[in-house]
Amino acid sequence: MIISSISEIYNGVVNHYQFTVACHAENQTPENTAAFRISRLNERVANQLNALADIVYDMGDGELAHKFQMEAQSLELYGNSPTPV
Repeated sequence: MIISSISEIYNGVVNHYQFTVACHAENQTPENTAAFRISRLNERVANQLNALADIVYDMGDGELAHKFQMEAQSLELYGNSPTPV
């Protein structure tokens, strides 16, 4: 039950990230401004995903925690959008 709630929080973070990135494109935010804001967003979302991974790991679901951490690492290093669970 708690793991599914954390997965919903994860999905909310991912959906907010995707919405924010899409808004920059749709509103034609200047390229430099969008790059700066998205890089800050990437860092913030990666930290949130890592925090959720720590919680999930402490609750005993190492596989899900690993998925969260891999998504965070991919976002932080390469800027790849995380995928919902």
